[in-house]
This record gives sequence, C-alpha cells and structure tokens, in this order.
Amino acid sequence: MRHHQMLVPFLALISFSVGFVNASSFTTDYGTTTTSNQQIETPSGTPWHHPLYLPWGEYWRNRIRITYQNESSQDLAGYPLALRIVAPGEENPAATVAIPIAGHDMKEIRVCTPEGNELLWAAYDPDMVRLSQGSLPRHGWLVVPVTCPANGVCELFVYFNNPQAGEVPDYFLTRARPVNCGVEEGIGSTPVGWQHDPGDEERRAYWSDERPRSGKKCLAIEVKPGAKPSWIATRQLGIAIMPGARYRFRGWVRAENVEGYAGWYIHVGNDENPMMIAPTVWAGGGTYDWKVVETEFTAPERATVASIGTVLWGTGRAWFDDVQWEELDKRTHCVTVHPAESCQLTEVDLAQSWPRAK
Repeated sequence: MRHHQMLVPFLALISFSVGFVNASSFTTDYGTTTTSNQQIETPSGTPWHHPLYLPWGEYWRNRIRITYQNESSQDLAGYPLALRIVAPGEENPAATVAIPIAGHDMKEIRVCTPEGNELLWAAYDPDMVRLSQGSLPRHGWLVVPVTCPANGVCELFVYFNNPQAGEVPDYFLTRARPVNCGVEEGIGSTPVGWQHDPGDEERRAYWSDERPRSGKKCLAIEVKPGAKPSWIATRQLGIAIMPGARYRFRGWVRAENVEGYAGWYIHVGNDENPMMIAPTVWAGGGTYDWKVVETEFTAPERATVASIGTVLWGTGRAWFDDVQWEELDKRTHCVTVHPAESCQLTEVDLAQSWPRAK
C-alpha cells in the first residue's frame, strides 16, 4: 500500500525551520512541552503526530480517532472503510458510521496510523463520485484503508484544520461501494467508474440520454434482431466487500422489444476466483417501463471483491439506471468514531531566559 511517509523527513526540516525551531517551549491544550521536537501527549494516549505531509510551516489543530474492531475470521489488508461526512453535532444519516468534518477543505485531510505512517484516502460526494479538491460535502463519504488481523482491533487518526496544508498528489482508489450510481457524471462517452464492453455491428453498450429514470443519463444496450445472445455489458469492477457480510443490490431496468431477458448481474469472489457466486436479477423480456429488480446475497468466506453490470441476453433494447448497494449485516465489524481532539500551540518567547554573555 502506498503512503506518504517517505517524504516526511525532508519536509520536517522545512516546517520546523520556518515555524518552530526558534522556540524551545510551547503551550498546548495538554500542558507545556519544552523542546520543539518532543512528542505532545494527549488524552487518547497517542502523541500528536507532527509533522505530517506538506504542513507548509503549520500544524494540524484537530484530529479524530477511529477504532475498528474486526469481528470476522479474515485478516484485512487495506479494506476500504466508508465514513459518512456530517457537520459537527449532526445526527448520522441512515444510521451510518459518520465523521463530523463537513466543510473542511480536502487539502487539510491527513490519515495516519498510531505509529505515524500516513495512508492514502479518498473523498466522494453523496452519489459516490470521487472528489479531488474543494470542501468536503455534507453526506459525502471519506474512505480510509483498514489493515486489521482477524478478531483484532486497530486505530486510525484523521487530522484536519491546517489552513496552510498542501494538496496531496494521490488518493486511495479501492472502492468501498459502487460509485456514480446514477451514472450522471462522466467524460466523453463513458460514465465515471463504469466501463463499456466493446461492441460490433450487431450490438453495443453505451451511455444514453434516452428517457433516464432520473437525472439526465442512464446506461443502455442495443442488440439487433438475429444476433446471437452474448454477455455484452457496462460494468463496474473492484468493489470491496467484507467476507461473510450480507448485501442488498437494487437497480432499475426498462426494455423495448426484448427477445430474451434484461437485468443486472453481480459477481462476488477474490483475485483467484472472481465468481464464487454470480447472482443475476432479471426484469424479463418484452416492452415495459422502468421497473426495479433486487436481490440479497451473503459474501462467501474469503471473498473480497465484487463487480456489477448490465445484462441483455437476447435482442432488443434495454436501459439501466439508479443502482443502490446496501450492507445489511454489520456484525463483521464494529467502528467507533471518537470525539474530536484539538491542539493549539502558542509560541513562548524565552529570550529573557537565555544565558547572557559576561
């Protein structure tokens, strides 16, 4: 897993020479520390981490500790934990695990382990479209990687509120759930997070504006009469799942002159076997307006990843929109977001205490 630790030692020299090297005492929320590089003790028992990546002469004034208890029988290595972004004091929407950092600029965010190893992270808007700059939106998502042994406990720290922090160059790309579920965002002919199978003269999968269920866009498949059935699809790959957890998938389909079946598929497995299970939800053939299809499934033990996609097995035209993905069973893990901690440093002028030349 990539992290920012390799660059920190060099940046430490810059930040301390600019901001702190001339002071030998600081007053903090937790007392006074007498040297510029001494660790600042905190109520959580983990010292305040400094410097973090690209501080630009400043420090982080707030952090939130996250405790993750892995109650499954599987070790986790970089499992993406999605935290709903809320405003301070706001109730958690839909009973999700939430973190009160809404409104803070993305460039302020740093995530690290108790040992100070900085980790990549990612931010998404409420529709799970990945963000790269700007303020963190209410009801968006912060996704952080969790590495935790089976039946073990680990901790992470999310730092924020450094107005001078530089923008990080890389983000955590593993998906905690399907992204761009309404397929509204995209570049060129492809919605963000999805990929079309190559077409030919008889069939094509494409991004459509033909009467979507909601918004301005949907997915579509067209297969000409007489063509042999195939699994041409628009797909989303690399959705991380928890072994043993239960999930619900829901999606919408409409059809025109379909000879065969239209619907959605889900593949669940791991790198060695990506199709441990492969449930498919059919909306049927013929011509019909938008209808919802759904299924529930339990991820097999040792399953780590899922993919979803559209299906038109036969001929005709079908449109697809508005995916919903829900984890039904949280028994495989327990997440605690602790109250925010703060640290305010005050430079103390000790010029009067220096020994005077005689």
